[in-house]
Amino acid sequence: MLMGVQCHWVLSWIYRRKLRAKFGLPAEPCGDCCVHFCCESCALCQEHAELKNRGMDPSKGLH
Repeated sequence: MLMGVQCHWVLSWIYRRKLRAKFGLPAEPCGDCCVHFCCESCALCQEHAELKNRGMDPSKGLH
């Protein structure tokens, strides 16, 4: 159980990478891994805003 709590950012990082690939977004100034490891809450807010700005429902993800 503890291992899952410590590594949750890895799943978020993979999702961010898929989001960038789908919409052709640049990985600058930091890579996806760095962004999620250092400030996951900021990264999740960015991803939520990106989906909303594209008219998608963030609760449904990329589908």
